[in-house]
Amino acid sequence: MSTNFLKTGFWIDYSKASSARAQILLEDYWAGVLTNAVAVLITSTSGPIFTLLIGPISFLWDKVPSRLKGRNAALARADGYHEIVHDAMMDLLDYIPLRPRGNHHRIPLDDDVVIPRRRRDGIEAVGAGSLIVIFLGLLLAIIVASILSVGIATDTTAISNSPKCGLYKYDPESRRMLGGSLEFEHRAETQSAAYAADCYGSSPLNAACPFSGDVCKSGKRGAFKLSTGLVSGAVLGINAVNPFFFSRTTICSPLVTGEKYVGIGMSPQGEAQWEYWYGPSLGSYTSANPVRVNSWEIKGYSTGIHCSNPTFDDGSFKPMPEFTAGPYPVTLIFISSHNILYHERRKDPIFPALQKANFPPTYRGPDLFYNNSTRAGVLGCTDQYQICITKSGPCWDNGNITKIFNDDEAMKSAESQNVTRLLLLALKYSSTCGSVQFRSAEALDAQKKIAHMQSLPLANQQWKVEAQSSFRTSLARMQLNVFDVVRGSASNFRGYRDKLPPKHRGLCQMVKIKGSGVKNISFSGLLGTVFAVGIVWTISRKIQTGSHKGRPVAVLIWERCWRPGCGWICALFPCASMVVHFASLQNICAVHQYNLTPTQPTELSMRTTIDVGKGGQIPATIATCTYSAAFAGK
Repeated sequence: MSTNFLKTGFWIDYSKASSARAQILLEDYWAGVLTNAVAVLITSTSGPIFTLLIGPISFLWDKVPSRLKGRNAALARADGYHEIVHDAMMDLLDYIPLRPRGNHHRIPLDDDVVIPRRRRDGIEAVGAGSLIVIFLGLLLAIIVASILSVGIATDTTAISNSPKCGLYKYDPESRRMLGGSLEFEHRAETQSAAYAADCYGSSPLNAACPFSGDVCKSGKRGAFKLSTGLVSGAVLGINAVNPFFFSRTTICSPLVTGEKYVGIGMSPQGEAQWEYWYGPSLGSYTSANPVRVNSWEIKGYSTGIHCSNPTFDDGSFKPMPEFTAGPYPVTLIFISSHNILYHERRKDPIFPALQKANFPPTYRGPDLFYNNSTRAGVLGCTDQYQICITKSGPCWDNGNITKIFNDDEAMKSAESQNVTRLLLLALKYSSTCGSVQFRSAEALDAQKKIAHMQSLPLANQQWKVEAQSSFRTSLARMQLNVFDVVRGSASNFRGYRDKLPPKHRGLCQMVKIKGSGVKNISFSGLLGTVFAVGIVWTISRKIQTGSHKGRPVAVLIWERCWRPGCGWICALFPCASMVVHFASLQNICAVHQYNLTPTQPTELSMRTTIDVGKGGQIPATIATCTYSAAFAGK
């Protein structure tokens, strides 16, 4: 369904997650230009990123054993940035306590740092490994980010914007235009069937006979049910904040063909014919076909299809009371086989083959079977649909669908009204009748399996295969119905006129379709990339401050904003009074002016103030430190 006449520029795709809804539809050329520009923009951050990383790299470089490194001029010119990183890391390490070993004494804090040998070796090892990760990761990250920048080009989905959009009704002006409806409907069924074969599946269930009378051939529980369950209208391409929900259900069963409903009569040409009395359609009977077998007939199937829809009451077929299904549409399919040979005996009520074929004595082929009766099997189906505003309701079905226009919630806005109309237009021809009526035997899966005069293997219950096939086609027909409305497909056929009122034309720009020659750009992805690149470039700029040489904005932000703010954090959390052990792998406790020995357990705490920025200070107990004899004299 790739087309032109699409709404380009900014739009909202409501079927996506909130963060990904905003899209910009561009022609392929401009989408390519934009994605390439983003890739270049990302690559341009390699210099600023290295400027930001020179401090941490210098800090880690200091931790690499001297025997493994030489003089590095670039790191030596880190402009004091690595000292800032060092201080920041120490600030964080100060508050991570570990349990010491040996005897302990309490001592006050000091500014000096006593680092055990074991910790120093660990830092050196981690530092060396981190250098490798940073140097290789920086290059790899930039390359990967540049490649993935094409990900902001999402898909080719677009809002239809066709000037031919409309609700077309068949209204021929002359006899010469009478073929337009047949041509259009046949095309719709054929396209739906092709689309359904590739894209749709179904999960059938056994069900009760859907008809008012006891007319199902397999009994009261011999029917076959197929249903979608409640699904969002977004699957039909409806683009709205609330696209509502709908369900489609079809129930089929072979019908009785006893003497009450089937008999032999005479055709106008004086030939014997089978006549089926399920309700008036062709005169006094429903359908008819010849009794006599003609060996010169084309090998295959013939069908008679008769449809009734109580909601619209626009058909000539009026089923007998026992073949009605309340407010639901009814479709009866009469299927006859003609001179078809099967490779196995078949007991299917619609596709039987009980008679063994006779061949001359010289025949050496396999046994073949055929249907020795020209009487048709009858497959009856009912179709149901439901529309709900939410999964929890309110809902309307075939029987009360007209009441939806009286509901305040369904009619509260122009958008919700148009959603309702689009769903109704989609469901109107989504039925068994709308799947097979204009294709007749061509619609049968069994017809496609005839080679010369023989049938390829069929399912044991082929009638269920046919029910599934028509159901899948009816689902695809829903999508095609919506597409035909917003694209004005019927305008290309003779005899169709647009009957869509101007006040309802808002629905013409509420349906998504697959476009060609266009591509969507994720607005949030584009904006986020530009913002991130801007931030990197901004914080990597060097600014002259007082006696200092040019320093990156990131350093100034740390010194003037983040680091002073740590005082408030420590005031709010127990970390300000945390017990920090001297013998841990990270500690800032040291011997001050106190002369302590392991036999003189002393517990001291130090009251001090914490700078919170802008000249403000708050009192706090920094820590109560434990002194270990293992480190006495250091």
